[in-house]
Amino acid sequence: MLVSHGAIQFMAYGEMKHRALQIYGEEGLPASSYAAMGAASKFIALLMTYPFQVARTRLQDGESLVRMARTSPKAASALKHLSKGMRVYLLVAKLKYLTQVLVNALKVKASKQLAAL
Repeated sequence: MLVSHGAIQFMAYGEMKHRALQIYGEEGLPASSYAAMGAASKFIALLMTYPFQVARTRLQDGESLVRMARTSPKAASALKHLSKGMRVYLLVAKLKYLTQVLVNALKVKASKQLAAL
């Protein structure tokens, strides 16, 4: 997800810069214009990726998709528009989390059995 955030920001900045240079020319843009375009492109990228970051974080915390969709309209909207690849990514993240929970549970059970000996 972090890669897409940077890619969106870079694309938005490039497009804004290209259009500004077409309108004002090379010498017509002060440094503050470049800073404003950078801030605007960062904001655009944030708006586009934040709902997915929320969904990913909640899945990593073990929250179910159904509960997430019920409690957060933004997360529900993001889940409706997830691409197939993103769904697979979220499923893998959830499976990694569940695997870690299972491994930890097995470690606790094994340590209790060893302690009982």
